[in-house]
Amino acid sequence: MKNIILTILVFSIQLFGQYQPLIDVEQFSTLKPEFQSKLLSGLLLKNVIEKNKAYLRNEISREEAVENIIIYYEEKPTKEELDRLLQLGIKPYINTWTPPLKNHPFGFIIATMQTDKILSLL
Repeated sequence: MKNIILTILVFSIQLFGQYQPLIDVEQFSTLKPEFQSKLLSGLLLKNVIEKNKAYLRNEISREEAVENIIIYYEEKPTKEELDRLLQLGIKPYINTWTPPLKNHPFGFIIATMQTDKILSLL
């Protein structure tokens, strides 16, 4: 019985310890610069923070706490890269793949992301 309780406790700590939604700009500013530089939109950061706060206050549902995002790649994402996104709970729309151009070195896809996943994505 003690093993079951300990297992549940450890699982709960792991589960909820990983859930750290971005609810303040200060959280973002403490990230390493190489992660900060990946977020190119102040508006996205603002929307993510607002939706995470609203979700934690039970003002919106988990299904409403989402944002459409653009993910940049040097070349078309591989199956492994797409699988990683899916494992994070991010839904990539591979049919939106736009390849790099001469004057723009990165291609991109559009995806839908739960707002609490932004730090995992970076």
